Amino acid sequence: MSDNKKYYYLKLKDNFFEDEAMIILEGMQDGYKYSNILLKMYLRSLKNEGKLMFNDVIPYTPSVLSQIVRHSVGDVEKAIEMFQSLGLIEKLDSGAIYITNIQNFIGKSSSEADRKREYRARIDSEKHLEINDSNSGGQTSGQTSDKTPPELEIEIELERELKKDKDDITSVEESSSKWLAMELYQQNFGFPNMVVQEDMKALTKEVTDEVLAHAIRETAKREIRGSGVWAYVEKIVANWKRLNLKTVEAITDYQERWEREQADRIKKPSKGRHARKETVPELFNQEVIETPVSAAEEEEFRKMLADSRKKVSDE
Repeated sequence: MSDNKKYYYLKLKDNFFEDEAMIILEGMQDGYKYSNILLKMYLRSLKNEGKLMFNDVIPYTPSVLSQIVRHSVGDVEKAIEMFQSLGLIEKLDSGAIYITNIQNFIGKSSSEADRKREYRARIDSEKHLEINDSNSGGQTSGQTSDKTPPELEIEIELERELKKDKDDITSVEESSSKWLAMELYQQNFGFPNMVVQEDMKALTKEVTDEVLAHAIRETAKREIRGSGVWAYVEKIVANWKRLNLKTVEAITDYQERWEREQADRIKKPSKGRHARKETVPELFNQEVIETPVSAAEEEEFRKMLADSRKKVSDE
């Protein structure tokens, strides 16, 4: 005989609390209380698809709601006002409260579906036991497990959830680092053309995405533009590969060490070399003595200058 009993649950997206209304709500004084009241009202309204009415006839008053959500009457009254102003609920003249967007959060399942899931879990548990028996060389064959079926199902479900969470975290980490170089290139030099994109993907097979991103940063520091950008990035990466520098940390250490060595060379002359002393010609060491000009000599010079001007004008 089929069991038609329904199970209701609340489905929330991972960005539920990033919604603008929730940010405003929780930003208020005692906002954490209001968000807690809202979630409890969501859960209470699931069976009636978003409608809050006792037995679908009697509306919930603030005093009744305060007992259900376990908050003071004053907090409930303020919360309802906030919910209405933010468009999270609608309150009719009859007193009925409707959760406006509850349809996005309602999940249903029947006991029939639950039984099917339990059956599939039981099959998986049997497979799990067979694998363990084969790995142990059949030593446990014929022995019954000391765990009851519900315990096995819970353990298997937990393993699945842990594996799923681990896979999700790995996927996010891979996707966030995979396109780091691409994002940096776009920020500094504009969106790369198809040729650069293909070269970039090929290069990430030889070096890590972090190393490639570091090369793009170094290129941006040197203010290289135009068609020479990607060629310069490839040149930097090729040089690091030649030096067997495989991580950003190793590259940074090498650059710092090189800069220190260059600074030391400037401060200290090489061994066996001495600063060259330039010899100043004797001519520049002689003291220049000025001889004063007499009045007669000056008069004679002016006369010669006047005669020269007259000859030029006559010609």
